[in-house]
Amino acid sequence: MKNVKHPREIDPPSIPLDKLEPTQLNAIAEQLYELLRIEDSELHGLAGADARFESSILARVDLSGSKLKRTRLLDVRIEKSNLSNAEWDRANFRRVEIVGARATGLALQSAELRDVALKDCRADFLRINSSKLVGVRFEQCRLMEADFSETSMTRVAFARCDLTNVDFTRARIVSVDLGGSNIDGLKIVPEQLRGLTIDMPQALQIVTLLGATIT
Repeated sequence: MKNVKHPREIDPPSIPLDKLEPTQLNAIAEQLYELLRIEDSELHGLAGADARFESSILARVDLSGSKLKRTRLLDVRIEKSNLSNAEWDRANFRRVEIVGARATGLALQSAELRDVALKDCRADFLRINSSKLVGVRFEQCRLMEADFSETSMTRVAFARCDLTNVDFTRARIVSVDLGGSNIDGLKIVPEQLRGLTIDMPQALQIVTLLGATIT
């Protein structure tokens, strides 16, 4: 029988810390960025395509408002960086950690995320549309008004997150764990409930959200 990983057991990035070369960037080109520790770089509003980051760390990088296409991140950790209002179409993330980031309004269109963890991020109005999420964990993230339209979600967990007014109505929920998160105003339809894992207080909330009266 094939073992199925729980979202808490997603594969972390493999980064050889002793081999990283400290650097700063002022642009992102169509090339491979590998074995780098990219620090304190101002990349606000830049545009680019087909850049690849592998076995690297991005720390305190300002990518707010950037417009990147087909960006690939493999074995990457992003620390305390600004991704607000960035638009990353057809991005591919594999074994990626995003920690302490500002990601308000980040848009990931037609992206694929596998073995990805977001921790302590502020990502209100996050938009992950027409994408595929497999083995993704959001932990202690603020995700108010986030939109997961047309996105397939398998082994996705939201742990101690603020999911106020998050929209799941057009998502394909295969297996999603909401336990321990705030789901006030969650937008969901009855057909999606089979793929959810929830705790008892959330069950009562969802029944109310779907229009039932509890007596």
